[in-house]
Amino acid sequence: MSCIPWEFPQPFDYIHVRSITGGIGDWAALHQQAFLSLNPRGLYEIEGHDFMLRCDDKSLDKVSSIKQWLSLLHQAAGLAGRPLNVASKHKEWMKHCGFACIEEEKFRLPIGTWMDDPKMKAIGQLMRVQMALAVPSWTMALFTRHLGWSAVSVESFIENVLKEILSVERGLYISWYRTSGRRE
Repeated sequence: MSCIPWEFPQPFDYIHVRSITGGIGDWAALHQQAFLSLNPRGLYEIEGHDFMLRCDDKSLDKVSSIKQWLSLLHQAAGLAGRPLNVASKHKEWMKHCGFACIEEEKFRLPIGTWMDDPKMKAIGQLMRVQMALAVPSWTMALFTRHLGWSAVSVESFIENVLKEILSVERGLYISWYRTSGRRE
């Protein structure tokens, strides 16, 4: 395994992992470590979003900077050995490790206040703020270290991405996954 071995004195009944995309290079090894660190019938749960914006209308056609940002971000993360669009793959990796009773739930989280449901409007407002805060931290290191951009170029590009994030009102969302399984 290419990740650091987990060395705990006793196995766990429950392991929960959330939002560590970009921090893991070998996801299969992470899942295997979790499997080996569980008691029999122990539960492993991992949550996170796929790293793609989606829409059911033409909203993505209006956000060229965001589309370019996502494409470049995936390219840079690949060069860094840290794939981003992995949330939909956890179920398969967990099967391969031997997990049983695997369940996958997929949720649609809006970016912005475009949904009619008041709860989803509030979630969308928070997601837009979260995304606006996350763009600079996701972008600077990956673009300067792996794409060769200057910090000034990255800052200028981020400005355009943030303008689009804060101005688009309709249709954008991400898919959030919750995947769980037990060690038999």
